[in-house]
Parts: sequence; C-alpha cells; structure tokens
Amino acid sequence: MERLTSATTMIEEHLQPYSILSLCTDSHCASRVSASVYLDDEHPERTRQGSKLELKPMDMKFYSKADQKNTEHTHKLIILDMLLESGWQKTSKLEQVAAECILQASAVSGHITEHVEGINKLIFDGLLSIRGKLVNEAEQVLSNLNIYPPDDSRMTNDEKKEHIRQHAADLLDNKNILEYALHSYDSDRGKTLVYSAPAFLDLHEDFWFGQNSPFLDPQSRALISCISWHMYTLMGAAIMCVVHRALEGQFLGSGRKIFQFTMENFSGAAGGIRQAMMQYVANPKLDEYEFMPYMQAHHTMINTYENYELTWEKCPQ
Repeated sequence: MERLTSATTMIEEHLQPYSILSLCTDSHCASRVSASVYLDDEHPERTRQGSKLELKPMDMKFYSKADQKNTEHTHKLIILDMLLESGWQKTSKLEQVAAECILQASAVSGHITEHVEGINKLIFDGLLSIRGKLVNEAEQVLSNLNIYPPDDSRMTNDEKKEHIRQHAADLLDNKNILEYALHSYDSDRGKTLVYSAPAFLDLHEDFWFGQNSPFLDPQSRALISCISWHMYTLMGAAIMCVVHRALEGQFLGSGRKIFQFTMENFSGAAGGIRQAMMQYVANPKLDEYEFMPYMQAHHTMINTYENYELTWEKCPQ
C-alpha cells in the first residue's frame, strides 16, 4: 500500500496536466525556453546538409535524445488527458494542455524541451496514432457481429451485399435496442443490457488495459480509480467506424479508400455514445438499475489495483 501511495503521489505531481496550474510565469517560461540551446554534436542528423538523410523539424530524430525522451513522455501525458479529462477535442483546443505536458515532462527529466512547432506536431501525432491503433484493433469485433454471410452461403453477390447492408444498418442504429452493436441481450432473463456487448467490453479491456497496452503502465493506471467514460466512448466510436467500413464494402476487396477514423467523421458518434451513457447514469430506472453496477463491476475487474475503492459518487461524470 505504501508503494501504491508513493506511485500515486508521483503521478499526481507529474502526470495530470489538467489539474496543475502553470508551472511558471510567461516571462520565466520564455527565459527557460530560450536557454534550451543545443550544440551541433547533440544533433548529428542536422549536420548532414545536402544528404538524403537530412531530417526536418517534424521528424523525431531531428531532436536531441533528451528532447525525444521528453516528447515520448509528453505523448503519454496528453493521451492520459484525452482519456481522463478532455476527451476527443480539436488540437487547436489542446495547445495549453500540450504546453503543460511539455513542462511537466521537462520537470521530470530535468531537461527543458522547447515548445516549438515541430515538437507540437509530434505531440499531436501521438493522439492520431493511438486512435489509429484503436480503430485497427476494433476490426476484430466484426467477426462477432454477424455482418457477413457464412462462408458456405449460397447467396448471390447481390444478396450478400444486401445482407451486409441490412445488418450493418441495424448495428449502427442505437434506436434498434436488440441489434445495436454496443448492446447485448441476456437470453436467460430476456433482457437487453445497454452498452454491455461482450465484444465491446472485451476490446476495451484488451486495448486499454492489456499487457500490450500502448501507454498505460502501472503508475499511470493508478490514476484510473474511477470509470473513464472517454475510454468507452472512443472504443464505441471505433466500432461504429469499422461497421461503417463494412457497410461501404471496404473489407470486400473493392479497393475503395478506407473510411477514416477522424474527428470530423466520428467525434459526433463518440459524443452521442457518452450522452446516452450519462442518461443511464443519471436515470438508473431507465435500465432497471443495471447499467452502473454492471459497468462498475467491469471496471473493477480490469483495474490492476484491487485495493482501490471505486465510489461512483466521488467520481466526475
């Protein structure tokens, strides 16, 4: 318990950009940033003028090893902010968050990294990358959704296309309680369990908390003592994306451009999923008091720190 308390204290000091005030005044920050000057031997790649190996400020290796380390740390911090606080936001609204994350990473390492355009792009590329990995992982859910006809089906090509179109449309329709992709049906009780589809929750567990998780080490995991709805809503939106791809025939060898998991295309879906979940949280009678206990049980199961007491009343919605 002492080790957990120590880890949590360290995380609270360094890994929560959304709860820490600016670490310095504008004038002091400017002086610290301007003092971050490097010699040529810190950037050997920059000296290769005219060679094919010459790198640009948008490349990670353009920067010193210390800057690269801080940038990788900042990736973790801003991803945690997306999952625990900000949700899916335009990068233009995250400039201050990015600045705070860089300052905190610099404070941890003892090396000041300049908040320049190239570093900023690398930071936001980290958000794009994690969402790209998420939607790629979500493709495995399709095998559990019965979108495609059986391999031994005698349907014609037109009949197969119609089968896919109809099933995909049902899976995307959140008003279709029985067929919606994120719901499940308990046949023993004859009851629909909202936002509790096994494929949905299993993918959530495997991606965000599995051993191959892209960023959630034990220390950062300690922050998730309460349910993070942004995690669930991003996962739900990713599943909506791959169903859309199936609907458009993008897994049928058509050669069509893959439907992208972008904010423009799916932040609205993520917001809609969150809004619906919050309705069940605020009005438990809608689901006969089953949604929150079910979700809390799932979160407790996958949270590695079993000593954490999950009290919903104390957690932000």
